[in-house]
Amino acid sequence: MSLTGQVGPCGIVTRSLGRSPAHYLPEVLQACANSGLRAIELSYECLEAYSKRNSNYNSDPRSTTIEIAHQINKLAHSLGISFVALDAFDGYEGLKDRQKHSLLIEKFKFWTELCQILGIQLILVPASFSSEEDVTGDADVISSDLRELCDIGLLVSPPIKIAYEALPWSTFVSSWERALEVCKQVGRPNIGVCLDTFHIVSLLWGSPTTENGRREEGEHRLKESLDRLRKVNAEDILLYQLSDGELLSPPMPTSRITNLSLPPVSAWSKRGRPYPGEGYFPVNDVTEAILSTGFRGPIVHEVFQDDAYDTSPGALERHGERAVKSWEGIVGSLGLNLS
Repeated sequence: MSLTGQVGPCGIVTRSLGRSPAHYLPEVLQACANSGLRAIELSYECLEAYSKRNSNYNSDPRSTTIEIAHQINKLAHSLGISFVALDAFDGYEGLKDRQKHSLLIEKFKFWTELCQILGIQLILVPASFSSEEDVTGDADVISSDLRELCDIGLLVSPPIKIAYEALPWSTFVSSWERALEVCKQVGRPNIGVCLDTFHIVSLLWGSPTTENGRREEGEHRLKESLDRLRKVNAEDILLYQLSDGELLSPPMPTSRITNLSLPPVSAWSKRGRPYPGEGYFPVNDVTEAILSTGFRGPIVHEVFQDDAYDTSPGALERHGERAVKSWEGIVGSLGLNLS
């Protein structure tokens, strides 16, 4: 199915382009600008890693991180870069230990302060993947916890939105459908879902443990999910993250990226997510379904491969070129034009 009209350029997540200790935030942002990637999802991991290089960090991490945030904001402005989101505030909702919950609320308030400095109006909150010993699946508790974040976000000017993201290995909220139900139960204007190609496809269609990389009934299950997705209100989607999936040969548990301490899909996600067009996932089908809703919000590449640590000359620029080429290919295949 083809679409008509225009879409904007695609951005990238900072830790997808390059990660510490191989690369630090100023270098990554410069490479983004050089490649024409201007809409950037800032990983707190990258901001924190760069802040830790400051000699004052150990004695005053909060003030040092705020100082670095101001520096990064100034650099981004000089490069013509805007930050579309801050990631990822994870391990939050449904905690049985309410003291830990309170500590995370204070951390979230700090993140909103950073957002004001960096001009960010969206924080990514992945659905918890903690053990059932530590978190509850009680829908009322989960929605109440997320409502608390929303209310904090509404106190900020401009308000900060919450992009709630289902992960295939999340403890209780593993599908975009369930995540959207939770958002509706929260009942606040500043919450919606983050949709991710890898998470949608690996839950229903792709598998890291089979020779052909497919799940039984995967075609049917994915088609049904995408048919439902096309009917979603575009305003309920706040962010779209793009990536492909590497066909593992051999598959897990003998794959080079097997990590027995993680669920197979989680291990696959951390090291086997190339740029769209470099793997075997039906990325165009997912993208078409999302854009069919009318969504034209921020779209970023979130890829995870070992080459994020590549220190060879020009490595970051090569990654940026791959991202741009990938998005151009998707846009062209869907019959759209870049604005």
